[in-house]
Amino acid sequence: MKKSLFFSLIVGLCAFAACNEAKIETAEDQAVKLVANPDFVFTSGTTTLFSTFATKADPTPDPVVTDANVEANLSVCAVGNGQYNASKLSLHIRMANDVTVFLPVAASALFDDPTSAVNVFKETQTRTGGWGENSAYFEIDGNKVTATVAYAAEGITVTVTGVNDAVAKYLWEGYEDGLTVEVWNYYNESATLESLRDGFNAGATISFTNEPKRYVNAFAKIPEYIADFTEAPRIISKTETVGGKEFLFPYIENGSALATDYWVRPLDDYGEGTFGPSYFYLLKGHKNAFDCVVKPVGVTFSQTVAHNADIPDDVESVFYIIPGDYNVVYTK
Repeated sequence: MKKSLFFSLIVGLCAFAACNEAKIETAEDQAVKLVANPDFVFTSGTTTLFSTFATKADPTPDPVVTDANVEANLSVCAVGNGQYNASKLSLHIRMANDVTVFLPVAASALFDDPTSAVNVFKETQTRTGGWGENSAYFEIDGNKVTATVAYAAEGITVTVTGVNDAVAKYLWEGYEDGLTVEVWNYYNESATLESLRDGFNAGATISFTNEPKRYVNAFAKIPEYIADFTEAPRIISKTETVGGKEFLFPYIENGSALATDYWVRPLDDYGEGTFGPSYFYLLKGHKNAFDCVVKPVGVTFSQTVAHNADIPDDVESVFYIIPGDYNVVYTK
């Protein structure tokens, strides 16, 4: 039987609209300060359903979406032109389930200075909020789905409720996906990207009201070409004929062909013991160093598989089955 080669042609990049400044002008206004206030985005497939986003983050990869029942990606990155560090939690819920994620982070890492808090308020959004609970909701086919962020001394708890069978069915029929809820939290200068990542890797957890048959802790692959561009370009594929055979080639959108330093054409299995160059190409890349572990609790999975998207040096002469990501997949 002919084997399939799994690969990652293009890695998506998150980009968001620039922020609108809040109208905070007086000392009296500053007394009502933001100590902590998240941003929320609700999507399904490629469609944004609801968003409070008003900040432009530095580009961070969006992991490949799988057919998992529940999927989580937790990443840390710089936002506001590098002024602040943030965590981005993406939850893909593709079944009836309430999902809770705990992020261990010291309260001292959150903004508690009035001036800094107001600056974060102005940089990130125009909504009100403060220490305690912050939430957003969206009605999907008459069903209310709510995302809540609660702050405590030991960390941050993110809870998504309301994704029932009707919501899952409606979204699948309309968008061929479940519900994605993205939650951003912002931190002061005491919280470095490294300290946030290390803390999350050691203690971030996810729990469910309904045990999923499959849970994916998603880790993205970052293409090597990104490091050599001021702004990460979009890569498109073009079919070209070489030696009478068609192959895909990577191009910079509205530009030239992507340099061969950044991609490779693997050996493919043509079947019946015959091998040759693949129609597809592989973008060279590495695991995102700031994607984090989100360990499932309260569920016993029978199998755990960690993907490895590294490309072997001899991929042009030896056939491999290579995942397109670094996801850790838990199955019942």
